Amino acid sequence: MLALPPSLARPVLVRWLCPLLLGALSACVTVPRPPPPPPDLQAECDAGRVSSCQVLGGQRMGEGNVVDAADAFAKACNQGDVASCITAGRIRMEHGDLDGAEPPLRQGVDAENEEATLALADLRAARGDTAEAEHLRWAALAVEKSLVEAVLGARLGLGGETGMMFDIHVQPMAFLARRINLGLNMTAMTHLKSELNSYVGYQHFLTSWAAPYARMFLGSGWHDNRPEFNVGGEVGMKLILGELAHIGVAFGTTSVGGSYFGIQLGLDWKLALAIALQVH
Repeated sequence: MLALPPSLARPVLVRWLCPLLLGALSACVTVPRPPPPPPDLQAECDAGRVSSCQVLGGQRMGEGNVVDAADAFAKACNQGDVASCITAGRIRMEHGDLDGAEPPLRQGVDAENEEATLALADLRAARGDTAEAEHLRWAALAVEKSLVEAVLGARLGLGGETGMMFDIHVQPMAFLARRINLGLNMTAMTHLKSELNSYVGYQHFLTSWAAPYARMFLGSGWHDNRPEFNVGGEVGMKLILGELAHIGVAFGTTSVGGSYFGIQLGLDWKLALAIALQVH
């Protein structure tokens, strides 16, 4: 093969490469990418995408199309989005469709949402069913609370006895909307005293976050390793932090442990378990 002298190869190479590079750069600069097509919110909503239904509902409200807006939020509600259930119900209520408003609000109530429960109470009141409206407002104070709590506390005995207590506290909505509760109490105190009690209690919701309570203990106590029958009671006040936790103060007395002041922190059992797993 005939080889070009170096002095001639460089000009030939430059002559061929420069047009190719300039052409490539020109193509990159002058050929724009087509813009992406706008999302088909209706199709995405029909396919069950909650965020698309919410955006679509907002757009329809802005256009004044109330019926389609409520339908879009109702589709998000059917996918389990409680906020959309409330929005769909409120829109229909405000425009006189009480029958259409009830199903999404009922879904919110079944999910134990306080706002949905109060909205359904408003709907019942609008229909003239004041008794059911009052019942729903009464129940709304107890929703969005933990079903089972792990409670850790301290007892400060008036007679010098101090100790730590641990409760498993159960408060289902079926028991007068969490007003009645029950559980298991374990306490270890100074001077080799301990207790293992079952209890039943009643709490009154002043608001959704404040509840005075009373409970009665029945169980066994040990003093110097000798078993004793134990009975007692406690009254107190809880400040409730939604479904996650509560803090409380109490005064009580038991036949084994004597009288005491108590402080307590209750955590939802799932949160308490997650913390325990992290510690270990």
